[in-house]
Amino acid sequence: GAIGCMTLALMTRATLGHSGQELRAGFGTVLIYLSVIGASVARVFGEFTPIESMAIYTTSASLWIAAFLGFALLYWRSLVGVPRDQPIQQN
Repeated sequence: GAIGCMTLALMTRATLGHSGQELRAGFGTVLIYLSVIGASVARVFGEFTPIESMAIYTTSASLWIAAFLGFALLYWRSLVGVPRDQPIQQN
């Protein structure tokens, strides 16, 4: 969980900084962080409930996927956009 949060933090900070945007977490960014934290908590909770562990692990995996897919969807435009130092060509 800690590594997942740090990975998202690094990816969001680098994406915002390198694309020239304000270093501020919007609502969507907060949701992806909450998703990865929820995945971590669910994973630990699954260890203490052996009867329901498969459902809890599935929930954990779904939250983890939602966090990183959410990052890709939220930051797609910034990740594939024109770099700041490259002028935009107009016809």
